[in-house]
Formats: sequence, C-alpha cells, structure tokens
Amino acid sequence: MPKPEDNPKPKGITIEVDGETFKVEERTMTVAELLELVGLDADENYLVELHGKGGQENHEDAAEEIKLHQGMRFVTADRAPAEVA
Repeated sequence: MPKPEDNPKPKGITIEVDGETFKVEERTMTVAELLELVGLDADENYLVELHGKGGQENHEDAAEEIKLHQGMRFVTADRAPAEVA
C-alpha cells in the first residue's frame, strides 16, 4: 500500500495577476515580488486583491507579505494620481 509521502501533493499554487496566470511555489510573497511577476515596479504600482462578488482589497505597502492560496486574483494599479485634463 503506498504511503502518503509517496504521492506528495503537487507543489505550487496558481494565482492570477492582471488576467495572467502564474504558478508559484511560495505560500507567502510580498507585494513587490508579486508585481515583479508582471514586470512592474512597486515604487510606481500597487496591488488590488479581487474577492468574489465584487469585493476588493488594496495592498499598497511594497513590503507587505500576502499569504497566497489557490486561485487568488489581483490587478495592478498605478500609484501616480490621475491627471485632470
């Protein structure tokens, strides 16, 4: 009979940033590390975590650690204030 350790759970979880899917092995990543996945600088951008039914949560501190779980979704936002024409 196979032991549970003979069939370890697959490593990594799938998350989405700006509609792009990423498989990450870390369970905790900083906002800056997550922004790096999509090639953005934490000095100029931050993350918005999308929750079901339209809820969202801003993650503006680049050093903030986010505990990741399967299927988390984020979008990026620009830190620069919107220019008024």
